[in-house]
Amino acid sequence: MILHEDDRPLYDALVEQGIAFGFRLEPQPPPDDHEHCKPADLAYWFSDAVLHPKPPKVPPKSKPPLTLADLPAACRTVLTAP
Repeated sequence: MILHEDDRPLYDALVEQGIAFGFRLEPQPPPDDHEHCKPADLAYWFSDAVLHPKPPKVPPKSKPPLTLADLPAACRTVLTAP
């Protein structure tokens, strides 16, 4: 896990955040001291390979359109309600 030092308070307050949203969460183990975002880790996300990936050699097949029949019954009920 990579945990940015600025996110540590959020990580430490997981249980309290869960309570605020109605979830019962267990405390997480503390991250190791070496588990934080290093400049090299962050640089990866701004590299050309990530920001401008090469398109696939074979384009992916397009998905068929989503219809009401594809949705769960509860979703169909909501969408067709008056």
